[in-house]
Amino acid sequence: MAEQRSFPGAARLLHLTQPVLARRMRELEETLGVRLFVHEGDSVRLTHAGQVFLKEAQALLAQAERATALTRHAAEEHTAEQKDAPASNGFPAADEPAMVDLVGVGLNATDTVIPLPHHPAPGSKVEYHAASVHPGGQTATTVVACQHWGMRTRYVGKLGDDSAAALHREAFARAGVDAQLITVEGAASPQSIILVDGEGERSVLCQRDERLTLQPDELDRAWIQRARALHIDGFDTAAAALAAGWAREAGIPVIADLDELYPGVDELLTKIDYLIVSRDFPCRLMQENDLETALRGMQRRYGNTLTAATLGHDGVLAWDGRQMHYVPAFHVPVADTTGAGDIFHAGFIYGLLQAWPLERTLEFACAAAALNCMAAGARGGIQTVEAVEKLMASGARYHSAFCVADESWTR
Repeated sequence: MAEQRSFPGAARLLHLTQPVLARRMRELEETLGVRLFVHEGDSVRLTHAGQVFLKEAQALLAQAERATALTRHAAEEHTAEQKDAPASNGFPAADEPAMVDLVGVGLNATDTVIPLPHHPAPGSKVEYHAASVHPGGQTATTVVACQHWGMRTRYVGKLGDDSAAALHREAFARAGVDAQLITVEGAASPQSIILVDGEGERSVLCQRDERLTLQPDELDRAWIQRARALHIDGFDTAAAALAAGWAREAGIPVIADLDELYPGVDELLTKIDYLIVSRDFPCRLMQENDLETALRGMQRRYGNTLTAATLGHDGVLAWDGRQMHYVPAFHVPVADTTGAGDIFHAGFIYGLLQAWPLERTLEFACAAAALNCMAAGARGGIQTVEAVEKLMASGARYHSAFCVADESWTR
């Protein structure tokens, strides 16, 4: 009823007659002792009490789904333990990968971070005094952060056969990530040169061998479906679309981190549940100047559960199909903004799989991203869950870029 905002629509969706649905709604309101809906002509809207009840009911349903998934996972692990000949690699069966909380399919990169007092002007020379090398990449960094917070994770991607590949393998192994890495002989692993100015803002120069494009036929369906959530960045669009399709078949939520309009992205967008993109992506995609309107349009066009845009020090703006949510960013001393979006996505996934309310999930994601900006490198500032929650409780905020009025957000 809350989704359809009308008795006829809700009755059709629930395969009930309208009188039966009306009777059940009256019985629910009588049991609770409050009005949940107000009639407005041919439509209905939630009262304040109804909004509270809806939010709590959704949280309970999500928790029930999580309990079901964990119970099934426990049963699977028990079955695997009873097998006479477990695989030597720790998987429950020779051809079946272990069950994980998150699988990520997408980019990795080796980041060379160069601090500068300011970004070079055209035609100028700027002296630099230090450079540091770190493992990075959108999806790879998100996966490592989730593993750091106690989740079981898997990463699927491609590397060359150089020293950079060795750096990534060591980082995944140290973190405990199940890394399904495809090696391309004679290829250089992806590289990024990142210039960071005195305020922590960065400019990124990227280099990637075309042979490192992840192909759909290089994916294993079990890598994807033996997980509770899938995260993609869409760079290797065809492979990402296939993985997202497999996830959808298995009822696995798909989270995406997109910042470019890659060829074929339209098909991919229809397979994403939680579409969390960079600031200008919605307006470029929808050819719309207003961000709020663009987020609404994306959700309607592609049928996503949530559309959101990360806004740097302005926080995050999200549309869930019913209302707009805004969370301002946390104000911290910034050393390097590299990886902030990747860690935001990790925080969102962590909250999603904990079945937290959306507002708390967005708060956690913003706080985790802010803390990461306090150190150099995409993963340099990944903090503990306790540290993130401490910042949530007492951290200073940037001035809100959006405000709420009559249940709709305006700039």
